[in-house]
Amino acid sequence: MSKSVLGFTLIALCAVGLGLFLFLEQNKGAHMVLEGSIKLVRVLQLEPDRSLLICDFRLTNPAAYDFDAKHFALLLTTADGNVLEGTFAANSEAERIFEAYPELGPKYNPVLFTRQKIEPGKTVDRMVAVSYKVPAATLESRKKLVLRIDEADRMVSEIVEKR
Repeated sequence: MSKSVLGFTLIALCAVGLGLFLFLEQNKGAHMVLEGSIKLVRVLQLEPDRSLLICDFRLTNPAAYDFDAKHFALLLTTADGNVLEGTFAANSEAERIFEAYPELGPKYNPVLFTRQKIEPGKTVDRMVAVSYKVPAATLESRKKLVLRIDEADRMVSEIVEKR
């Protein structure tokens, strides 16, 4: 292979690589996904076979568009590998929960609710209160906790607890 063909091939590869980089960089804000972390998890035994889990978390929307939270779930993987999905408390119920059970401590953040919009480039702190039909010990000994948030345009974000 001659040196001129090799030189043109290298120039063409660099041009294609630069074009691909610019294309991906330009469309970075169109990727609808939430970033975040689970900050605090509190567990309370309500009845022998019913417990409450309070989960405080931080979400960041790095996209250039609003993230419209259509549906969310808090999936808990137990020590024996079962995945549990609990029942969410509404905002008004969450207020009463903290009044009725002072041992939970203060309510640090507003409740995440459906159809809530997270503006582009914004970071928000939210919480959910979820009831599970298992004893508190099952929640405390969990393997994994995942907050799954579905966006209105069918994009899914998952925030996983780091233990």
